[in-house]
Amino acid sequence: MKPVDPTEISALLDGKLSPEDADRVRRALAEDSSLRREYEELAALDAELKASARAAMFLPEVVLPKGSKDIRLNVPLLVLILVALRFGIKATPLFIGGIVEIVFLCILLGWGLQYLLKASERDIQLW
Repeated sequence: MKPVDPTEISALLDGKLSPEDADRVRRALAEDSSLRREYEELAALDAELKASARAAMFLPEVVLPKGSKDIRLNVPLLVLILVALRFGIKATPLFIGGIVEIVFLCILLGWGLQYLLKASERDIQLW
């Protein structure tokens, strides 16, 4: 019988051996106590590493606010207002129209950022 390589023991733990090789390694483990001890140490280490990996997994949980449907309705309305202002501002002097447009864009961006930050705070609290 071919001697068992330590990589074969690891492959047995991972389920990556062919059925014939897996049987051969299991028979060798049953016959050789030092090989069985090595297998048990590797199996314990494998179980510990897998448990640590499961514990360290980050599964983000995103919860959107219940009013998120209203946001989908508000965005087109705000864009429509912005377009209407854009055409209305063209009739005013460039300086005043530009200021009004910039103020409106700042308000729109502030509203969007405020919404995103609230969502981020909820994610942090869930963590």
